[in-house]
Amino acid sequence: MSDKETLHFKIGLSSSSDKKKPKFIVSLNGNQYIDSQITTDAQVPEFFEFDAEIAEGECQLVIEFVNKTVYDTVLDAQGNIVDDLLLNIESIEIDDIDLGSLCWT
Repeated sequence: MSDKETLHFKIGLSSSSDKKKPKFIVSLNGNQYIDSQITTDAQVPEFFEFDAEIAEGECQLVIEFVNKTVYDTVLDAQGNIVDDLLLNIESIEIDDIDLGSLCWT
């Protein structure tokens, strides 16, 4: 009997800018599952999905924004951010269960 089960992950991501698209890597417990880039317009969610075999216990899901530079943040004369490249996490679902606000706790 296996102590692992296969779970389906669906992650909704969006960009803050149409000038440059965020590139990112999604890893679970140190294993890379997605290496991609946002292709939709700014503020339009795009969904990325994968299946992973998970053992019971604590797991770590990492969404790494990999192509942001210091030049992607534009400041005005007073030092306020006027434009920025962001990778927004819109939603995370595991086996059709939306984690909602649990993502941030």
